[in-house]
Amino acid sequence: MSLQLSMEDVEKLEDQLYDKLVEKARVDFYTFVRLMAEVVLPEEFVTGRHIELICAELQKVEESVKDKSKSPERLQLFLPPGSMKSKLSSNLFPAWCMGRNPNWCFLAIGSDFDFAVDNFGRPTKDLLSTPQYQAIFPKTILKKGRFVARGAGQNIAGRRAHITICDDVITEQTKDIDRRKINEWYQKGLRTRLLPRGAEIIINTRWFVEDLSGYTLKLDGQRGVNEKT
Repeated sequence: MSLQLSMEDVEKLEDQLYDKLVEKARVDFYTFVRLMAEVVLPEEFVTGRHIELICAELQKVEESVKDKSKSPERLQLFLPPGSMKSKLSSNLFPAWCMGRNPNWCFLAIGSDFDFAVDNFGRPTKDLLSTPQYQAIFPKTILKKGRFVARGAGQNIAGRRAHITICDDVITEQTKDIDRRKINEWYQKGLRTRLLPRGAEIIINTRWFVEDLSGYTLKLDGQRGVNEKT
Protein backbone atom coordinates (compact mmCIF):
# COMPACT_ATOMS: atom_id res chain seq x y z
CA MET A 1 0.00 0.00 0.00
CA SER A 2 1.42 3.35 -1.01
CA LEU A 3 0.81 6.55 0.86
CA GLN A 4 0.38 9.69 -1.15
CA LEU A 5 0.47 13.06 0.54
CA SER A 6 -1.08 16.18 -0.83
CA MET A 7 0.97 19.35 -1.16
CA GLU A 8 -0.98 20.75 1.76
CA ASP A 9 -0.01 17.75 3.91
CA VAL A 10 3.65 18.14 2.90
CA GLU A 11 3.61 21.83 3.80
CA LYS A 12 2.06 21.07 7.19
CA LEU A 13 4.76 18.49 7.90
CA GLU A 14 7.48 20.92 6.87
CA ASP A 15 6.01 23.59 9.16
CA GLN A 16 5.86 21.13 12.05
CA LEU A 17 9.45 20.06 11.48
CA TYR A 18 10.61 23.67 11.35
CA ASP A 19 8.76 24.45 14.59
CA LYS A 20 10.54 21.53 16.28
CA LEU A 21 13.91 22.75 15.02
CA VAL A 22 13.17 26.26 16.27
CA GLU A 23 12.41 24.88 19.73
CA LYS A 24 15.64 22.89 19.73
CA ALA A 25 17.67 25.88 18.45
CA ARG A 26 16.77 27.79 21.60
CA VAL A 27 18.69 25.29 23.72
CA ASP A 28 21.17 23.75 21.28
CA PHE A 29 23.75 25.98 19.60
CA TYR A 30 24.53 23.59 16.75
CA THR A 31 20.86 23.47 15.72
CA PHE A 32 20.80 27.26 15.87
CA VAL A 33 23.82 27.36 13.55
CA ARG A 34 22.17 25.05 11.03
CA LEU A 35 19.05 27.21 10.93
CA MET A 36 20.91 30.53 10.77
CA ALA A 37 23.87 29.66 8.54
CA GLU A 38 22.11 30.80 5.37
CA VAL A 39 21.77 34.27 6.87
CA VAL A 40 25.47 34.80 7.58
CA LEU A 41 27.18 32.80 4.84
CA PRO A 42 27.64 33.93 1.22
CA GLU A 43 27.44 30.32 0.03
CA GLU A 44 25.60 27.13 0.92
CA PHE A 45 26.33 25.85 4.41
CA VAL A 46 28.28 22.58 4.51
CA THR A 47 28.63 21.10 7.96
CA GLY A 48 31.57 19.06 9.17
CA ARG A 49 32.88 17.38 12.26
CA HIS A 50 34.93 20.45 13.18
CA ILE A 51 31.74 22.57 13.06
CA GLU A 52 30.01 20.23 15.50
CA LEU A 53 33.02 20.24 17.83
CA ILE A 54 33.34 24.02 17.83
CA CYS A 55 29.62 24.41 18.53
CA ALA A 56 29.83 21.96 21.44
CA GLU A 57 32.78 23.81 22.97
CA LEU A 58 31.12 27.19 22.55
CA GLN A 59 27.97 25.93 24.22
CA LYS A 60 30.13 24.81 27.14
CA VAL A 61 31.39 28.38 27.42
CA GLU A 62 27.83 29.69 27.78
CA GLU A 63 26.98 26.98 30.30
CA SER A 64 30.11 27.73 32.33
CA VAL A 65 29.07 31.36 32.79
CA LYS A 66 25.52 30.45 33.85
CA ASP A 67 26.27 27.46 36.06
CA LYS A 68 27.83 28.56 39.33
CA SER A 69 29.04 25.03 40.00
CA LYS A 70 31.40 25.30 37.00
CA SER A 71 34.51 27.37 36.42
CA PRO A 72 34.22 29.93 33.60
CA GLU A 73 35.84 28.57 30.45
CA ARG A 74 38.92 29.88 28.68
CA LEU A 75 38.50 28.51 25.18
CA GLN A 76 41.04 28.81 22.39
CA LEU A 77 40.35 27.81 18.79
CA PHE A 78 43.26 27.40 16.37
CA LEU A 79 42.09 27.02 12.77
CA PRO A 80 43.24 28.12 9.31
CA PRO A 81 41.41 30.79 7.30
CA GLY A 82 38.10 29.65 5.81
CA SER A 83 37.15 27.33 8.68
CA MET A 84 34.01 29.32 9.60
CA LYS A 85 35.54 29.98 13.02
CA SER A 86 34.65 33.69 13.06
CA LYS A 87 31.08 33.23 11.86
CA LEU A 88 30.53 30.64 14.57
CA SER A 89 32.34 32.31 17.44
CA SER A 90 32.02 36.05 16.79
CA ASN A 91 28.60 36.31 15.09
CA LEU A 92 26.33 33.32 15.68
CA PHE A 93 27.47 32.46 19.20
CA PRO A 94 26.97 35.93 20.74
CA ALA A 95 23.61 36.20 18.95
CA TRP A 96 22.52 32.86 20.42
CA CYS A 97 23.73 33.84 23.88
CA MET A 98 21.89 37.17 23.79
CA GLY A 99 18.68 35.41 22.79
CA ARG A 100 19.03 33.21 25.86
CA ASN A 101 20.58 35.83 28.17
CA PRO A 102 19.27 39.29 27.19
CA ASN A 103 21.32 41.11 29.83
CA TRP A 104 24.71 39.65 28.96
CA CYS A 105 27.52 41.90 27.74
CA PHE A 106 30.20 41.04 25.21
CA LEU A 107 33.51 42.60 24.24
CA ALA A 108 34.53 41.51 20.73
CA ILE A 109 38.12 42.38 19.83
CA GLY A 110 39.66 42.36 16.36
CA SER A 111 42.96 43.52 14.88
CA ASP A 112 41.67 47.10 14.61
CA PHE A 113 38.45 49.05 15.13
CA ASP A 114 37.19 48.95 11.54
CA PHE A 115 37.85 45.22 11.29
CA ALA A 116 35.98 44.56 14.55
CA VAL A 117 32.97 46.67 13.59
CA ASP A 118 32.76 45.35 10.03
CA ASN A 119 33.18 41.68 10.98
CA PHE A 120 31.71 41.42 14.48
CA GLY A 121 29.69 44.46 15.51
CA ARG A 122 27.56 45.26 12.47
CA PRO A 123 26.91 41.66 11.28
CA THR A 124 25.84 40.55 14.76
CA LYS A 125 23.51 43.51 15.16
CA ASP A 126 22.01 42.88 11.71
CA LEU A 127 21.58 39.20 12.50
CA LEU A 128 19.32 39.91 15.47
CA SER A 129 16.82 41.76 13.28
CA THR A 130 16.38 39.02 10.65
CA PRO A 131 13.07 37.11 10.45
CA GLN A 132 14.93 33.82 10.89
CA TYR A 133 16.47 34.97 14.18
CA GLN A 134 13.26 36.54 15.45
CA ALA A 135 11.45 33.26 14.80
CA ILE A 136 13.81 31.62 17.29
CA PHE A 137 14.20 34.46 19.80
CA PRO A 138 11.19 36.80 19.37
CA LYS A 139 11.60 40.44 20.38
CA THR A 140 15.31 40.11 21.16
CA ILE A 141 17.09 43.40 20.48
CA LEU A 142 20.68 44.51 20.84
CA LYS A 143 20.72 47.08 23.62
CA LYS A 144 23.39 49.74 23.63
CA GLY A 145 26.58 48.55 25.27
CA ARG A 146 25.65 44.86 25.26
CA PHE A 147 27.90 43.99 22.32
CA VAL A 148 30.93 46.25 21.98
CA ALA A 149 33.43 45.81 19.14
CA ARG A 150 36.92 47.26 19.51
CA GLY A 151 40.39 46.96 18.07
CA ALA A 152 43.18 45.33 20.05
CA GLY A 153 44.79 47.84 22.39
CA GLN A 154 41.93 50.34 22.24
CA ASN A 155 40.38 51.97 25.28
CA ILE A 156 37.71 49.79 26.92
CA ALA A 157 37.50 51.66 30.22
CA GLY A 158 34.08 51.36 31.81
CA ARG A 159 33.14 48.28 29.79
CA ARG A 160 32.41 44.95 31.45
CA ALA A 161 31.73 41.59 29.87
CA HIS A 162 30.28 38.19 30.60
CA ILE A 163 32.30 36.92 27.64
CA THR A 164 35.27 38.41 25.80
CA ILE A 165 36.02 37.29 22.24
CA CYS A 166 39.40 37.95 20.63
CA ASP A 167 39.24 37.03 16.95
CA ASP A 168 42.45 37.27 14.90
CA VAL A 169 43.78 40.22 16.86
CA ILE A 170 47.02 39.95 14.90
CA THR A 171 47.76 39.25 11.25
CA GLU A 172 50.76 37.71 9.52
CA GLN A 173 52.10 41.27 9.10
CA THR A 174 51.93 42.25 12.78
CA LYS A 175 55.34 43.34 14.05
CA ASP A 176 57.01 41.87 17.14
CA ILE A 177 56.70 45.09 19.14
CA ASP A 178 52.98 45.32 18.36
CA ARG A 179 52.40 41.70 19.38
CA ARG A 180 54.03 42.37 22.71
CA LYS A 181 51.84 45.43 23.25
CA ILE A 182 48.69 43.44 22.45
CA ASN A 183 49.71 40.66 24.84
CA GLU A 184 50.30 43.14 27.64
CA TRP A 185 47.02 44.96 26.91
CA TYR A 186 45.14 41.67 27.03
CA GLN A 187 46.46 40.76 30.47
CA LYS A 188 46.28 44.21 32.09
CA GLY A 189 43.32 45.57 30.14
CA LEU A 190 40.84 43.15 28.64
CA ARG A 191 41.00 40.49 31.32
CA THR A 192 40.29 43.07 34.01
CA ARG A 193 37.04 43.90 32.18
CA LEU A 194 35.58 40.44 32.80
CA LEU A 195 32.73 40.14 35.27
CA PRO A 196 33.35 37.78 38.22
CA ARG A 197 32.01 34.78 36.28
CA GLY A 198 33.24 35.95 32.89
CA ALA A 199 34.58 33.59 30.22
CA GLU A 200 37.17 34.12 27.48
CA ILE A 201 37.37 33.02 23.86
CA ILE A 202 40.44 33.45 21.67
CA ILE A 203 40.26 32.56 17.96
CA ASN A 204 43.49 32.49 15.99
CA THR A 205 45.20 31.47 12.86
CA ARG A 206 48.60 30.81 14.41
CA TRP A 207 51.11 32.96 12.53
CA PHE A 208 53.62 33.29 15.38
CA VAL A 209 54.68 31.27 18.41
CA GLU A 210 54.48 34.34 20.64
CA ASP A 211 51.03 35.47 19.49
CA LEU A 212 48.20 36.07 21.96
CA SER A 213 47.43 32.37 22.17
CA GLY A 214 51.04 31.45 22.83
CA TYR A 215 51.31 34.20 25.41
CA THR A 216 48.17 33.23 27.34
CA LEU A 217 48.93 29.51 27.18
CA LYS A 218 52.28 30.21 28.80
CA LEU A 219 50.76 32.67 31.27
CA ASP A 220 47.89 30.44 32.34
CA GLY A 221 49.97 27.28 32.25
CA GLN A 222 51.86 28.71 35.20
CA ARG A 223 48.52 28.96 37.03
CA GLY A 224 47.29 25.49 36.19
CA VAL A 225 44.64 26.56 33.69
CA ASN A 226 44.00 24.13 30.86
CA GLU A 227 43.10 25.65 27.49
CA LYS A 228 41.21 23.67 24.81
CA THR A 229 42.86 23.79 21.44
